[in-house]
Amino acid sequence: MLPSILIVDDEQEVLNSLKRVLQRDYVVHTYTNAIEALEFFRTSPTHIVITDMQMPGMNGGDFLASIVAVNRRTKRVVLTGFADTEMAKKAINQGQISIYLNK
Repeated sequence: MLPSILIVDDEQEVLNSLKRVLQRDYVVHTYTNAIEALEFFRTSPTHIVITDMQMPGMNGGDFLASIVAVNRRTKRVVLTGFADTEMAKKAINQGQISIYLNK
């Protein structure tokens, strides 16, 4: 059985690209809405979560903090196109991220 990965980004093109690359090695679940992704994760935790930092409704730091509350063992990755140092610190501290990547 392949490991599972949850990817959250408000840009559908980013989700499509990441899914195309990762689907050979992972069962990939994609969402453009962090709140819907969190609902999915609560019933079906994944091995890895990749999220954009700036999204409408819930930012990546808050989303990953919620992920930690559900399952601390899930690896957490932030993917962002913005080099906002304060947001990065928040994501690292709140979401206890494993990796921070620029788009």
